Formats: sequence, structure tokens, C-alpha cells
Amino acid sequence: MIPLRNIVNILFLVQIVVGLNNDLERTPAMGWNPYNAFLCSTTEEQYLTAASNLIDTGLKSLGYEYFNFDCGWQGTNRTASGTITWNETRIPSGIPALGQHVHGLGFKFGVYSDAGYYSCDFVNGQAHWIGSLGYELSDAKTFTSWGADYLKYDNCYSVIVFSFPSSNNADSSKSKPHYTAMRDALAGTGRPVAFSMCEWGVQDPARWAPAVGNSWRIANDIGPPPSWDNVFRIINQVVPITGFAGPGAWNDLDLLEVGNEGLSVAEQASHFAFWAAAKSPLLVSTDLTSPAESTLTILKNTRIIALNQDPLGTSITFKRRYTNDYDVWAGPLADGSTVAVLLNWQNSSRSLTFDLSDVGFESAEAIDLWTGDNLGLIKAKQVVQLTLYSLPF
Repeated sequence: MIPLRNIVNILFLVQIVVGLNNDLERTPAMGWNPYNAFLCSTTEEQYLTAASNLIDTGLKSLGYEYFNFDCGWQGTNRTASGTITWNETRIPSGIPALGQHVHGLGFKFGVYSDAGYYSCDFVNGQAHWIGSLGYELSDAKTFTSWGADYLKYDNCYSVIVFSFPSSNNADSSKSKPHYTAMRDALAGTGRPVAFSMCEWGVQDPARWAPAVGNSWRIANDIGPPPSWDNVFRIINQVVPITGFAGPGAWNDLDLLEVGNEGLSVAEQASHFAFWAAAKSPLLVSTDLTSPAESTLTILKNTRIIALNQDPLGTSITFKRRYTNDYDVWAGPLADGSTVAVLLNWQNSSRSLTFDLSDVGFESAEAIDLWTGDNLGLIKAKQVVQLTLYSLPF
């Protein structure tokens, strides 16, 4: 059972990471992506409605500035000159018109493509949605002519026409040059485009991707369907690689599931807070037509957003796991404080004793970032109240 995590401010460390030299995403990207809500079936009407909803809910004004496409917008054939096309039934106005509309609303415009023969779908490539493999220069030129500010670059069908790369696939090593090819193609256009590598962590990208993309997926999808098992899996997978992230180069823990069925409100809050503290991109991926009050409360928590956007850009790191009890994570902030994150794995409403030595301190002035409450001076071992929220794992 996974209760709401307490987040507490404390002290300071320094870390420097050299990222892709395109001067973009000095803090993690924030925005919206349709995938967890609409999979690969998002229509023009749904895109237009989502853009309006981001404004009406106040999310855009809080920094959710990237409005991104995902799979399913592409056509199935290129033009005679090799230019990528779009699905005219699904996007009747065309991608250039939608990009212009998005920019007119004050968003940055994100497109989607794939480093393979075809893009991701749910029919083993049989949808034949066009991928960019072998057409990197042409597609980069086309995307930027449409006004793209961001490219999510997926990894389906990139080594064999109807197969996925994996750690067990001898050809998976081909993925890295596919991403460097698109990086170079985007750079050659002269337009700044944030490059989001959706490589799924197949080749341990944290160890080479900072020079290639502005963010890289560290693991397989968080859903669908959303589950706490997937959140827990991703938290475990980021443990050894938090130090590879920094300004302009981020571990991408995947799209947010806040607002989607399958996680309790508390689990959604915990998921959001951890993603923020780990400096993952915060990309909302739910239908915002009629969001629950709890959804907006989580997504609009300005203290947690500020944690994610802290200019120092250093992720929390794993400090200690009390087995089947709770985790302690912590990391420095630009103002000289430290954020401490406690993840309670018990199925109970309880008090636990937070040992400050787990994060290297004897005492500290503390603030609860969920509520903004000033907790005053805490010393050595502090009793912390955690509330019960239930989901078996």
C-alpha cells in the first residue's frame, strides 16, 4: 500500500552535468502529451480541445508550455519527393495549421516521430505510420518548417521492420546512431528543437544520451494501463542513474498518470512529487475536459513545480531503503537547501521516525512542500505522520 509522501526542505550539494549543447531545457520540460489519455488515436478536435483546456485550467500559466503530439498523426506514404505526410482523416486541417494554432495560443509545439521504419502502433507495425529512419534530414527540415519546438523520437520497429529493439536483441546497438542522426539533422536546420529520446532505456542511454538529447526515457512505458507496480518499477530503475542528469539533459521517467484511473489520488500525488524531485520532464497525459479537483490540486502545486524547475537542476538520489517500510531520497536545491523525500511503503496510517543522519544532517529548519507549512527546527530524529492510502503491490 502506498501512502502520500512527505517532502521536506533541508541543505546543499553541488553536481555538474554536461548536456546537449543546444541551450534548451535548462530545466525539465513541462507540458501535455495525449498518449496516456488517447493512445495513438488522438484526433484534431481532441488536440484543439486539450490546448484550450490547458489554458482554461490555468496549467499553461504555471509553466506547462509544451503542447505535444504523439503517435497516430502520420500518414502511411511519403510524397513523391520523400516528404512525410499526415493522416488527413484524423488531422483534416493539417499539421502546419495546428502548429500555427498552438503557437498562436502561446504554447511551444511538439511533434512526434520514430527512429524506425514505422512509428509505434498497437498492431505490430501494420498501421504503417511513417517512421523517420533513413529520412532524418528530410523530416527534420519538414518538422521545423511546421514550427516544431520539440521532437519526441520513439524507438519502434527500428532494427527489424516488424520487431522491437530490446536488451536481448543483438541489433539493439543500432538504436544509438539512429538518435545521433536525428540530433544532427535537427541541428542542421538552424531552429532550436528540444530533442526527447524515447529509447526506453534499452542501451542504458543515461550513460551516452546527455550529448545526444535533452531527455531520454530510462525505462519501458508507465502505461497503459497505469499501475503502482509500474511507478514502483520506474523508481527502482532510476536509482543508479540519477547523477547523469542535469541542465539540458534529463532522465525521463515517462508521462504523468495524474488524472487517470488506476492510481489512487495519493499514489498520483506521490508519483508527481517523485517525478518532480527526480527532475523528470512533467508532461501531463490525461483528458482535461472535466478534470477532478484532486487532479488540478496535484498538477498545480506551485511548490512541487518549483522543486522540478529549480535552476540547480540536480536530481534527488537514493539514500536508504528500510525494506518493506520506507525509502529516503534527497538532493540539493539552488538556494542552498536540500529536499528530502520519504516514500512510505506500508499499508497504514502511521508515524515514523525520520532520521536526519540518513540525509547527512543533525538538525535543520524544515518546510512541508505539499502544504507549505513551516515545521520549524527538527533535530536528529523527527516523528513524521504519514496517512493511509491503499493500493496493494
